[in-house]
Amino acid sequence: MNIFRNTILLAALCLFSSELLGADKVAEQIMKTYQDSSDKLKKTTVEKLKVRQEAVKKSGDDKSAEEIQSMISELEGDKDASTAGDENAEKQDNTQPDGWISKNATYTISSTYMAPKPSFLTCDEEIPSAFETEPKATTGINGWCKVDLGKVYEIKRIEVKNRADAMQGRIVGAEISLSTDGKKWQKIGVFKKADPEYVFTVKNNKKAQFIKIEQTNGDNLHLKTMKVFGK
Repeated sequence: MNIFRNTILLAALCLFSSELLGADKVAEQIMKTYQDSSDKLKKTTVEKLKVRQEAVKKSGDDKSAEEIQSMISELEGDKDASTAGDENAEKQDNTQPDGWISKNATYTISSTYMAPKPSFLTCDEEIPSAFETEPKATTGINGWCKVDLGKVYEIKRIEVKNRADAMQGRIVGAEISLSTDGKKWQKIGVFKKADPEYVFTVKNNKKAQFIKIEQTNGDNLHLKTMKVFGK
C-alpha cells in the first residue's frame, strides 16, 4: 500500500511540476514509476502519461507529445508481451512430460453402490472415497472404473490413492490398463497390496485415451483419487 501511495504521489508531483521540468522531463519522471511496479501501477503510469500527453498537445509541443506516445507504446507493448509470455508458459506447462492431464477428464463405473463424485479426478483430499461399485456376486461382472481423457495422450505415470477411511484391502488384485479406443486394453500394473497410494510409471511412450481399473477378486471397488500425467 505504501509503494502504491508513494508511486501515485510521485506521478502527481511530476504532473504539477511541468513549469520547472519541461514537458519531456515530466514524462520521464512519470516513466520512472514503471520500474519494478505491479501491473496495477503500470496501468496507472500509462494513464498518467496519457494525461500529460494531452497537456503538451494543447500547448502545441508536438515533439514532446510524440515522445510521450513512444513511452506509452513501450509500456503497453510490454504488457502485451507479458500476457503472451503467460499464455506461452501455460501452453508449455500443458505439454510437459509430467503435465496433469486428467483433471478435466470424465469417468464411469460398472455399477453404483455409492454414486461417483468428481473428487476422483479433481483430487479433493477431504473426501475419503469417490465411488464404490457393487460386488461381482450382485452384478455378475467384475467391478471397474474407466477414465476418459477426451483424446489420446502419451501417458507417463498414473497416481492412485486408495480409499482413506476403511477396507483398503479390497483393492488387492485389481488391475490397471490402458486403451486408445476403449475396446482393446493393455495391462500396465497390478495393485499387489493394500497401500494408501500407488504410482504406476508407464514406459515405452504408451499412448491412451482411456484408463481402466478393474477389480479381479469379486469384491467392491472403491478409490479416493486418480491423477494421470502425460503429454
